[in-house]
Amino acid sequence: MYLDETCFNTHDVVKKGWNDGTCNYILKTPPSRGKHVMVLHMRGSEGWLENCLYLSVKNIEDCKADSHDEMTAQVFENWFKNHLLENPPWDRKCLIVTDNASNHSWQLIRFPTKNSNVKDIINFMRNNIIVPNPIPINVVILQEIKSANISKKYAVEELAGSYGHEVLQLPPYNCILNSLEMI
Repeated sequence: MYLDETCFNTHDVVKKGWNDGTCNYILKTPPSRGKHVMVLHMRGSEGWLENCLYLSVKNIEDCKADSHDEMTAQVFENWFKNHLLENPPWDRKCLIVTDNASNHSWQLIRFPTKNSNVKDIINFMRNNIIVPNPIPINVVILQEIKSANISKKYAVEELAGSYGHEVLQLPPYNCILNSLEMI
């Protein structure tokens, strides 16, 4: 099963068009008019899945340039759980293919980075590996965490797994591997 989302503005127009050559014309784009439409859906080998369409329509003036404020991890997870997992439109275990958009791939455990403070790094270590004593500098601690090979856990993968399904996240910048990109 493949899932993806897209958005568009109802009044998007091309700035130039074909003409007969007698005059130049430019199409006028109405500023802040029309609607911003967000679509999220899932498709399998048998076609679009019933009752899985997420559709959101807002006035353009109420929207930001990108759609990250609208399609958040919480909105996505709610749709994923309620429309796909708890009311499955299929009768078998599935492999669910998705891109690695941040709202699809947020981690259950946030790994520390070189910008993390020592307290956060130590708390992470207490929950996952043995904390050395004395505590070394951050660079050494981060190297120990990396060498411990703690696997990242993603919320959507864990949620799907609890229902017996598997999620395959495509590598970054390889959305062409998702068949929905062609539709």
